[in-house]
Amino acid sequence: MKGEILIVDDDKAHLSMLKTVLKGWGYQTTEAEDGAEAILAVRNEPFDCILMDVRMANIGGIEALAEIKTLNPAIPIIIMTAYSSVGTAVEAMKLGAYDYL
Repeated sequence: MKGEILIVDDDKAHLSMLKTVLKGWGYQTTEAEDGAEAILAVRNEPFDCILMDVRMANIGGIEALAEIKTLNPAIPIIIMTAYSSVGTAVEAMKLGAYDYL
């Protein structure tokens, strides 16, 4: 296997699609349905990369990004959203996101 990727998205169909594609490419995946689950997962397990949605219930992607970067600043976090804005992109990059899609 190539590495362990945490996929964070509250859209179950999107989560399933990303899991299928990444596993097909040889990656191991762990899934979380919101930012709170992602933060807990990072506290309990090392990840090589995180793919995270912006808009989620409980704790959103930007808030989770900030918290995860305090726990482990070395994890590359790619923020994904269907509702992009310049402000959100700038904020994500300032908080340490590896990329914003």
